[in-house]
Amino acid sequence: MFFKAPILVYIMKSTVVFFLIGMIPLFFIPSSQGQTLQTTTNDTADQSLLLEEQYFSRGNTLFDSSDYKGAVSSYDKALSINPNDTDVLYQKGRAQNNLGQYDLALTTYDKVLSIDANYSDALKSKGITLDNLGRTDESLASYDQALSISPNDTGTLFLKGSLLEKLGRYDEAMTYFNKTLVVSPTDTDALYQMGQTLEKVGRKNDAIPYYDKALAIDPTNTAVLNSKNLAMGQPVVNQVQGSKMDQGILIAIGVIIAVIIAIIIVDRMRANRQGRRAVDKQVVSDDKRFEKDEPTPTGDVDGWKGI
Repeated sequence: MFFKAPILVYIMKSTVVFFLIGMIPLFFIPSSQGQTLQTTTNDTADQSLLLEEQYFSRGNTLFDSSDYKGAVSSYDKALSINPNDTDVLYQKGRAQNNLGQYDLALTTYDKVLSIDANYSDALKSKGITLDNLGRTDESLASYDQALSISPNDTGTLFLKGSLLEKLGRYDEAMTYFNKTLVVSPTDTDALYQMGQTLEKVGRKNDAIPYYDKALAIDPTNTAVLNSKNLAMGQPVVNQVQGSKMDQGILIAIGVIIAVIIAIIIVDRMRANRQGRRAVDKQVVSDDKRFEKDEPTPTGDVDGWKGI
């Protein structure tokens, strides 16, 4: 049976239409190869990020143990993966400063600030390095920049006060020590420095309450105690004698422990000797009992039935 031409054309057109409709979903199915490539790329990025974090963590551990050279090496490895990581750069700058590599530290801090101009800790640390180089005006300017971003940062407030005090600008220094204490009333360093600065302007009586507050927080602070005693005209604490006294106490404790150990050893030796004597007595007793109970052969030895 043959189809007429119009019917045949209709069937063919319908087939093409349905075929095209069936192909539409294929355009929305992602390529497996592209998906695999994307997954591989993401995995590689995750591995690199993890490796950078490991180098950074290792660097921080070395930094905390005062191995600043090793810390810089670890930070450099982290930066080889991500050169613009501001946290790693900042820590590297701190390590370089502690190594006395002040110019390198400034370069590192400047790179941090070129990436993030509001990184206040980098500005604060840059101020420390500039002070170490004797560039005090630039140091103060760096502290001011940091405080414009973080006005209540007690570390920056204290550092600026300390630098002003060192420059003989006592009234300005006390302003910043007071600001530090407003934010952190228990900051013993600020309390001590406030007392010291008050003494330098001839206000010893005003300094004593600050020393008292510091000692209420840390009664063992010899520097504060001596400053208070001097302000009150009293003798200072002899730190060397205190140290010798501590050594004497430690020696006495050591002697007592040694005596106790010796007593324990002697007691155990005595117990061991008594134990051995008891065993020896038991053996002798057993031997005598055995000799008493043992049958004596009579007549021909061959005829004696022993054990």
